[in-house]
Amino acid sequence: MTPDWHEPHGAGFFDNLVPVTKRIPVWFQGDRDHQTIGATLPWLGLDTADCEHLNQFCYLVRTSHTRNNLPPLSALSTFWAAWDEDLSEVTQYHLVMFDWGAYQDVYRTIADDAVNMIDDGDIAEIHRLQTFITIHFFEPSDVVETIGSLHRSLLQLREDHEELLRRFERYREYTSRVMEWIASHDPTMAGPLDLLLRPADLQPEQ
Repeated sequence: MTPDWHEPHGAGFFDNLVPVTKRIPVWFQGDRDHQTIGATLPWLGLDTADCEHLNQFCYLVRTSHTRNNLPPLSALSTFWAAWDEDLSEVTQYHLVMFDWGAYQDVYRTIADDAVNMIDDGDIAEIHRLQTFITIHFFEPSDVVETIGSLHRSLLQLREDHEELLRRFERYREYTSRVMEWIASHDPTMAGPLDLLLRPADLQPEQ
């Protein structure tokens, strides 16, 4: 819901607005099995939903740990990740959500905390690993606009392709005539140009 900026609001109104992105540190244990992205779901409050249900309102992608921004919406499928993928220090994850209510629930569930999957006790430092999950919210209208932009780009590419084909046909016809003229004046060029000459082609010009 868009706030009415013309109406006065109480103190702390803007503090209660939920940002549309949040980066969450994830600590995991390198010497344990099942340290997957799906194993972090209880900390996000999403462990009651199965993967099929999750995929109805969110999309999971992975990027390099050196990349600080989310890939364009139109390119997300290139970075798709599975829920059972093992966590890695050289990979970070992005949970893109398209349901505002679900996004707010996840945001408030994680609050300022981190995901800590490391056992209590004396765990060697080499096995204490870290990555990040960033949650993002996108309006469904963002998806519609992206699809519209891709469709316009496709139409332009088709038009450009058809124009290139027309030019190619013109240049091929012109080139063929030039090659035939060269071979008719110098029969030794017929081989290099891959041409077959007729006797009439070798007759001197009248």
